[in-house]
Amino acid sequence: MKLIPLDPGEQNTFIGMAACKKCHEQTVQFFEDKVKHAKAVATLDDEALLKKHNLKREDRCIGCHKVGGSDSRGVECEGCHGPAAVHAEVPAKELKKRDYAIGRIAKPDEAWCRKCHNKNSPEFKEFDYKKAYEKIKHKLPPKK
Repeated sequence: MKLIPLDPGEQNTFIGMAACKKCHEQTVQFFEDKVKHAKAVATLDDEALLKKHNLKREDRCIGCHKVGGSDSRGVECEGCHGPAAVHAEVPAKELKKRDYAIGRIAKPDEAWCRKCHNKNSPEFKEFDYKKAYEKIKHKLPPKK
């Protein structure tokens, strides 16, 4: 992930997917409906899946299954893009396409994804970043 350094003293915190949805409604809806990441915590409670892999729910698993805010049900927007409080404060008219620096929003890269999608995961299958990215990529919201 290519993070832009924050200004000294600037505080950036997680605000949760509901806050992201205020401006990115279609993107969040797509994510909730179509992307498995949004429901990653549920897999930790899936008894059949745990039994299949001879696993039990452990604290170490939550690091990949719940990312992006304390109330998350899975991997949310900020799990990939970083804390968004500063971004959310920037007026929409000041945001420019592909200008991730404006609100300190990161564009995740393959190395970032592989922090969770790796051989340490009991369900790991060979990870094809380009193919996986095609399933989750999303556009910026339409200009208002």
